[in-house]
Amino acid sequence: GAIRADGVAEVRRVARAGLAAGGCFIKVLGGGGVASPFDPLSSLQYSTEELKAAIEEAENYGTYATIHAHMDVSVSRAVDVGFKMIEHATVMSEETVKKMADKGVIWSMQTGLFMPDAATNPAYSNPTQRAKGKIVEEGMKKSLEWGKKYGLTMLFGTDLIGPREAYLKVFPQEWEFRSQYFTGFEVLQQATKNGGDAVALSGVKNPYPEGPLGVIEPGAYADILLVKGNPLENILILQKYKENIHLIMKDGKVYKNELK
Repeated sequence: GAIRADGVAEVRRVARAGLAAGGCFIKVLGGGGVASPFDPLSSLQYSTEELKAAIEEAENYGTYATIHAHMDVSVSRAVDVGFKMIEHATVMSEETVKKMADKGVIWSMQTGLFMPDAATNPAYSNPTQRAKGKIVEEGMKKSLEWGKKYGLTMLFGTDLIGPREAYLKVFPQEWEFRSQYFTGFEVLQQATKNGGDAVALSGVKNPYPEGPLGVIEPGAYADILLVKGNPLENILILQKYKENIHLIMKDGKVYKNELK
């Protein structure tokens, strides 16, 4: 769970405690949120010194720090101080996207959570959330164009909020929204290999230490889907997961098997 920490010394204490308790990396809330009612999207949260302290403690443990940031001002600052990954980063300038690409910063982003029309998005339940949702929805469209242009490494972030029925509606739309900007191959990489590479950033804290994730090769974790159809030709078959994903294997254990 999240822990509040104020001041450099307290940020260090909380980061160390979290890592010592088994955390694999450090995540900082560095700017306003969409679902949260009282913090403006444009707000900057934590000082530069506090952010650097969190990064240093993560790196001292051999792992990395990531940061929640939506607006360009918070994303740009996060890249400048040294975060290896940005969560959300919905409203970015082209300059910031290029800076992320130049520094190899990973974009852990969501389209299904933010790109459905804010007025009808089931993840938002009040006018404040919907107003913020509209801002990130519009910003996301340009950010995706620039992310494609500069070749950002992107992930399938989840960060799902709201009732379960909202998750089941918006998360499968990732395939649809991403396919407007990327090839099927690129989207599959975002959902598999890129995530495995990101997990490996945690170094000695890697919760999957025995092999790589997100690839099919000898020694890799056996995380495999068998799909009806070819997602390289039509990525949207993965959106209809109940009908088209017939086998789900995670770490060698079968969780779904409809093969005949």
